[in-house]
Amino acid sequence: MCYRQATWVLARWQRRRHETASCTDRVATIRSGTNGVPKLDSSTVLDDSVRDDLFGGLGVDWFLSTLPDVLHGRKANEQIF
Repeated sequence: MCYRQATWVLARWQRRRHETASCTDRVATIRSGTNGVPKLDSSTVLDDSVRDDLFGGLGVDWFLSTLPDVLHGRKANEQIF
């Protein structure tokens, strides 16, 4: 995934302030690659097999993670891809 595609994904994720789309709807759009957003899945996101420390924020987060990654601040309703 190139920088331009990554910014499209980020823009779609951040549109929550202007839409009524739920977190689940935004994740589904990003995973499926619809509405002009590049598909985000294991074919477009590569894991380097090195431990990453991922930190959740105050809102609902969506983690892109595999072992041996460590998730800090993950809530029960947050998804892991």
